[in-house]
Amino acid sequence: MTSSSRRTTSSRRTTFAVAGRVGALATLASLPFIIAAALGRPLRAHGPVLARIFAPDSVSVGNVFRGSFSPDGMTLYYFHRTSAAGERYEIVATHRRNGVWSSPRPVHLGEAASDLYPSLSPDGRRMVFASYRRAPGDSVVAGSTRLWLAERTADGWGEPMLLADASPRGSYLAGPEFQPDSSIRFTSTPPTGSHAFMVTTPAGRGYGPPQLVADTGAWPERRPGMYVWANTFTPDGAVRVITVSRVDSATGRRLPADLFASRRTAAGWTDPRPLGGVNSEANEHQVFFSPDGRELYFARDFESLNHIPLAAALADTAPAAAGARTIPFDYSDARVYLPAQAPGTGIGWFILDSGAEPTVFDSAFAAAVGLAGGDAVSRAGAGAGRLVERLAGASRLMVGSGPLGRVPLGIDHTVVAPLEPLLAPYTGHPVAGILGSRFFREHAIALDFEFRVAHVYPPGRARPGPRALVVPLTIEHGVPVTSAVLTAPGGRQVRLRLLVDLGAKATLLLSEPAIARLGLRDTTMTRVRMPLGAGVGGETRYEFGRFPSIVVGGTVTARDLVVGLSVDGTLRNARYDGLLGAEFLARYRTTFDYAGHRLYLEPSLPDAGPTPFDMSGMFIKAGGPDLRTFVVHLVVPGSPAADAGIAPGDTIVHVQGTEARALPLGALRARLRGPEDALIELGVRGAHGDRSMQLRLRRQL
Repeated sequence: MTSSSRRTTSSRRTTFAVAGRVGALATLASLPFIIAAALGRPLRAHGPVLARIFAPDSVSVGNVFRGSFSPDGMTLYYFHRTSAAGERYEIVATHRRNGVWSSPRPVHLGEAASDLYPSLSPDGRRMVFASYRRAPGDSVVAGSTRLWLAERTADGWGEPMLLADASPRGSYLAGPEFQPDSSIRFTSTPPTGSHAFMVTTPAGRGYGPPQLVADTGAWPERRPGMYVWANTFTPDGAVRVITVSRVDSATGRRLPADLFASRRTAAGWTDPRPLGGVNSEANEHQVFFSPDGRELYFARDFESLNHIPLAAALADTAPAAAGARTIPFDYSDARVYLPAQAPGTGIGWFILDSGAEPTVFDSAFAAAVGLAGGDAVSRAGAGAGRLVERLAGASRLMVGSGPLGRVPLGIDHTVVAPLEPLLAPYTGHPVAGILGSRFFREHAIALDFEFRVAHVYPPGRARPGPRALVVPLTIEHGVPVTSAVLTAPGGRQVRLRLLVDLGAKATLLLSEPAIARLGLRDTTMTRVRMPLGAGVGGETRYEFGRFPSIVVGGTVTARDLVVGLSVDGTLRNARYDGLLGAEFLARYRTTFDYAGHRLYLEPSLPDAGPTPFDMSGMFIKAGGPDLRTFVVHLVVPGSPAADAGIAPGDTIVHVQGTEARALPLGALRARLRGPEDALIELGVRGAHGDRSMQLRLRRQL
């Protein structure tokens, strides 16, 4: 799915009053709707009407996408995701009985396949949907979908038919919707271009060739600073709701979507206006309507379906929630980078690090600001060595970019250090500095790892969703600490004090004092000794192994996790037993609330499964002025890389027929994490010239 269509996941949730009602119809035949609306429609007494959560106990429980109602409004078809990785979806149905919506059940549509975007015809006799399935004798281009049509039968749905003429080869087709004239409108995204709006009309027993929809009103499909994902029309065609992402001017990233509306008039379409009671810092998308068009439904964050009377949404333009700044971030090789700039400089990428106490400028960035630094001091941290830092004067940063970001951060005493030459070879990402404890103290920060956006609130004002798990924190020396119970191989349980460290590129890392105190070095398990990256003390190394489970803060459980046991003096701090790192936090929508002494973790659905780990047995570093020269730093004895004859000092020049420099280091490492038994074709340049080889991935842990 496209980045606006899928979710993140698991993010940007705003808590509203809940109700599971469908909007009223205007005819006597629709009396059940009228009663339902009388029970559930919000009354406008004070302020704007806010969207309500639909079926909070059965449907809006996470992992929910666009739907379509039956003509009587008593059945809702929608789709959800069935796997943590890959494009696997399923269409399900829920039924309203005695005022309660049932638990969703899969809809049988012939063979098991990845199906999505169901839409019912106005009479309810046909369903069109997109699917990754293939017809007999047909091959589907990887990543493409086709449109299929099923007809209602006495006991369900008949075998779907491929709408062959309506399915351009190689394109990703999404969001099909029946129009009142029985035509089907959808979007088509070719592999090498932006999507277009298409329509196909009935022709004989099927549908004719798709035609490009000429957009003569509202916004053009390519509006500067805006990206239009979808135009969704009410059943009577009088209103269209436009799903729009603002585009961050500095990074080019599309921010979470909002909903705008335009009315059809005799003079044409009105200028789009933001819908009232709907838009927030969350991702509002996946629009559909009640059969009469009076009630607007949409998904928020793939977490819940929400609904609001369309007339109320059109009457107001105030957002449903306000106060947050939205900043796109990079999440590369298990580190979060926020854009920031100081007066007189361009945008630089700062590591967001909850485990760091000061705010640090890289030496080159500090020089551009005019901060030379004063007396030198050395500081210990992750890694066996020490980092030489210099203290400089006061400075100021604007964190974020574009109209929804730009959070000011004042710094009384700036720390200057050579960060980029130390860290960039291990992450393949430029580093202008580190945002540490002050940024977290002055704001509540919610990180949406699926959409790669940070929502920055005033202290104590974060709005976690209804499924958020609360982890108590204590703030010690400016950094957050929590408790955990780790189950070791063999079943022994140990209690830990953990630093919640967004700067740690792992799930859990244990310090050498804790390992000795708890006797974990003697634990029987398969281990792999590898570098992880670099900290302020230089290269970091661990013995990695799998542990059965951990319970964090008494509320959050993770199973089958990879734990790093510090070696070679990497973690020596005895103030805490280990680091709860970014790989753990990235499985949730993570909110740091220092003012409330809480960490909120909102689960992603479906469960992400066991923690992945490298399956190649080699550790690669990045070099060159663009950090796109990839050199093998270490090879694990007996690993697939060793079996293939790869040696330290070799340069990876091609991956699966693609020039390696076309990939960032994080993407290259991700390819080497699986799936198991995958055959990776590599071009390697070494001391004896260039050679091609095949690397078969194998579980190391």
